[in-house]
Amino acid sequence: MEHPILQMIYSLTHRGVRFAVLAVAMICAPPVVLSQGGNEVHLQVTVTDETGTFVRDLAAPNFVVSVDKSKLAVREAKVRSDVAPSDISLLLDTSVIASQVANPLIDITQSFIKALGASDQMAIIAFDSSANLVQDFTSSKKQLTDALRGMKYGNGAALLDAIYATADGGYANSTGRRVMVLLSTGIDTGSRVRLKDVAPVLQREKITLFGVSLGGRGFFAGGTSEIFEKLPVATGGRAFYPRKVSDIAGIVTQILGSSSGRAYYDLVVESLPVSLDEAQRRVRVQIDRDRKDDKNLMVTARFVKE
Repeated sequence: MEHPILQMIYSLTHRGVRFAVLAVAMICAPPVVLSQGGNEVHLQVTVTDETGTFVRDLAAPNFVVSVDKSKLAVREAKVRSDVAPSDISLLLDTSVIASQVANPLIDITQSFIKALGASDQMAIIAFDSSANLVQDFTSSKKQLTDALRGMKYGNGAALLDAIYATADGGYANSTGRRVMVLLSTGIDTGSRVRLKDVAPVLQREKITLFGVSLGGRGFFAGGTSEIFEKLPVATGGRAFYPRKVSDIAGIVTQILGSSSGRAYYDLVVESLPVSLDEAQRRVRVQIDRDRKDDKNLMVTARFVKE
């Protein structure tokens, strides 16, 4: 049954708390990341190849970290693992534009459902000119798959409104890693909120946003979206532009991790020239190993704090 935005928020914020995974989330959460002295910060960086396999042979000198034009010295790089469960919201673009790529959209969605971990939960929200809760948070792959049947496509795409509404009220009872995956052409044709209003809410709620583009350089020949260029970076996520179905498996693994957890590099970098939130919006991490294939590596970077 479909719900308008306000009903969607009500449903998501009043679901049962996952007591069974609360202890795991607390025990396995990443360590304290801002040093007591305030002279260094920690940056969680994931580096994977095109198949989603984590690249483990990197050292501190291989990371080039910058905020705007300021380069930050990397003092230390250690591989760590996060096995905390995830609460994942899949936002599906069901506007008239996205209807032109309906089959890739469903295929990608099913790939995420199949990769859902045993302790993870997923919710599906479809949006056109308004957002509708298709399936509330559940760990049942059958319920999630069944929810995709009979997907209907509407008119305009209030993309930013859907992100804002889900971020603002959708994770109130979340106890795991908060992830939002946007499957969209990236075209917004009617949102009330603006881009600058959305990033602070995502950052406040500690949600990592990943965009899988059905437009721009992806399946649909549309323009590159500013939403995909800015919002994922501001939350420690990234945008992906798959061109063929075989690209999807690596993207899913990069976002959700493997069955053994989500490996990442814990980088200790020098103090930031701006606030943590500002630094996150402007951070850039490059890998320098003098290898030609490094240009194909997928990198995400997230400053974290208690």
